[in-house]
Amino acid sequence: MVTTPNEDDFAAYVEFLEDQAYRDLTLEQVLDLVPAGFAHRMLIVADATCLASAELPLLCVDLDDDDRRAIRVIAAELHSIENNISIVNMFFSEFADAVDGDGVFRGF
Repeated sequence: MVTTPNEDDFAAYVEFLEDQAYRDLTLEQVLDLVPAGFAHRMLIVADATCLASAELPLLCVDLDDDDRRAIRVIAAELHSIENNISIVNMFFSEFADAVDGDGVFRGF
């Protein structure tokens, strides 16, 4: 879903890592595994909360921020965050400021 272009031909450009060894890790444990010099600005996690919802609210973590701010983004809108952040058209904080009351970004 996230790599399939939408009606406007936008898709998220992401790398997938699927390994059962990571299944029950906390976010902090996952972040501890991110190597120094990691080439990506964000980390996207499909955790139990994500998989329990029809919207698939992925956990999206800003790796450029020392605080590693995290928000949820529905899978159908991941392209919006990934595309804009990867070309430095927008900042993570702009998406974080646009989350709904439940902490999920569903688009502008």
